[in-house]
Amino acid sequence: MGLFDFLFNRKKIKTTEIHSATTLPTKVPVVAPTVQNPVSKPESKKKASVKVSNHDEIEKNIQIESESDNVMLEVYCAVLPARIFCHSILIDKLGDLTKFIITSLYAGHSIEEIADLTHMGSTTIKEEIEYLIRGDLVKDDMKSLTELGLQYGKLFEIFDKLSEGIGMAFNTFANIFEPIEENGYCSEADPEFILPNNYIPILARNDNYANSLDIATEQIEESTPFSWEIKNSLYATVKIEKFKPGYKKMVIKDFSTGLREKTEKDACVKVAIPCDHIFYKPRYSWIDPYRMTISRIKELNDNYNDLITEKAKLIVKASQEEKEAEEIIVDIDMVLGGLNNSKEKLEELPVGDNIFILNRKNITISLGSESCEELYLEEVNREHLYKIRYFPYSQMEVQ
Repeated sequence: MGLFDFLFNRKKIKTTEIHSATTLPTKVPVVAPTVQNPVSKPESKKKASVKVSNHDEIEKNIQIESESDNVMLEVYCAVLPARIFCHSILIDKLGDLTKFIITSLYAGHSIEEIADLTHMGSTTIKEEIEYLIRGDLVKDDMKSLTELGLQYGKLFEIFDKLSEGIGMAFNTFANIFEPIEENGYCSEADPEFILPNNYIPILARNDNYANSLDIATEQIEESTPFSWEIKNSLYATVKIEKFKPGYKKMVIKDFSTGLREKTEKDACVKVAIPCDHIFYKPRYSWIDPYRMTISRIKELNDNYNDLITEKAKLIVKASQEEKEAEEIIVDIDMVLGGLNNSKEKLEELPVGDNIFILNRKNITISLGSESCEELYLEEVNREHLYKIRYFPYSQMEVQ
């Protein structure tokens, strides 16, 4: 049926042949009547139960579909060989003779045996031991150590074992000492994915640089619990080699765990996650076949309202509803594939060397409710923006 016939619903007039009055009628053979095919009527369209003007209901039914492949960011930390040396302020204050007597008594030697190993007489040694008795390191019998003296002796034993230092790997990005991972480093890495160097060599000359004291204390107390006095006296020094670094491969897999603010206690990888700011107009799908002629239908509706069908009037009304409907604005995370419901402020493309920008995935948006089955969203405008996330080193995985 043509558009004109559809709008005006005109009936076809069946014409009858008129015979001349002077012509005698001829006998016409009887034939079966011809059955004409009925004129097909336009299929009625059900009006969507949700109108384009129902902004909140439409927003509630938005569904996001994204690619199923996992997103992963691989980065590299430069690592240098290092050694941590253990010290104690209490031990530093002791003289060489005092240290020798404590270690000798701890090993079970007598005063006479100590005197035989030195050029000092037993009198000098006894005077030194009397000094240690007053310091609560040696018992009154002058033969054995007190509980505190035994801890000094144990500390000397541990320091002797660790005299070459504790071998560690120094992570220049995280600025921490880590256990050495055998076969856990590569000699080369893509410069684009090497994390920044946060190591300041001059500061490494200070005692207890980075987490060196924690490692030293853990090593010292591995088998023996020491008193608060001794634990409080411990300190560490470090030596970080200036060799060509190796590279430790790290990965970020879960981008939903990122922090909005950088933490000062943990080195962070700065990541820009693409989020598109999209403007949609809600549309009725059932009027799509008539969109090319809606303007003409409207013109006929304005001038010949009594002649066009109810459906034509409904199309004009629905078109006007679309025009007046409020835009649907959504922020879509183009990596995780979800709506950015937090309404946080998104940014333009960040500028900087120490930021990693993730690639956008293919994301589709639709209305997923039966009540919205005759509606769809037509994209009007799209802005490519980003949200910034910080991923602490301690939460990253070793690859």
